[in-house]
Amino acid sequence: MRYSHPDRTVHPATAAGLAAMRLLATTLMHRLPRARRHLQHFLDASGTSVTINLTQLLRDDPGVRALAFRTMAAQLQRGQTAGRLAAPQVMFKNTDWRWATGSLVLHWRQVGDQIQLHCCDRYHFQRHTGRISSPVHRLAVWLESQGAAAAFDMVGRAVVSVEAVHSEATPVVQYKRLYL
Repeated sequence: MRYSHPDRTVHPATAAGLAAMRLLATTLMHRLPRARRHLQHFLDASGTSVTINLTQLLRDDPGVRALAFRTMAAQLQRGQTAGRLAAPQVMFKNTDWRWATGSLVLHWRQVGDQIQLHCCDRYHFQRHTGRISSPVHRLAVWLESQGAAAAFDMVGRAVVSVEAVHSEATPVVQYKRLYL
């Protein structure tokens, strides 16, 4: 294990932190399979990339889909054939996807009558979030500093039609970030 001390034992504080995070994964996230898998992968400390089904994310999350399609439609109307857009965590409507990915940066390019999207974003925790989840974030950052957890890249691809982007590009209400 990467987080073992030279004498091959896990420090009690590290073991307790891992136990707390694993309990979080099995209790609070029991109905959020993607979020649970990603947290468990983080705690496994391999650091290997995880492929996300970007097509499924766009199907499952109307907030991200609306933001992506609206942004791409506006960029297409300005004559762009490629671009980048950020999907902040607050725009996610699907809790499983929101907790599984956090925010995402999507890159797109038009190829004929299709748009190819891809993402390569980092699954990690931030020490200072200003939210009710701050203690969890601080614990995750500490576990990572101890080698007991590892951030990882999330990669995914999707293809959508230009027609679908234009037909679904309805205005989206911007929400203020709420810190619970």
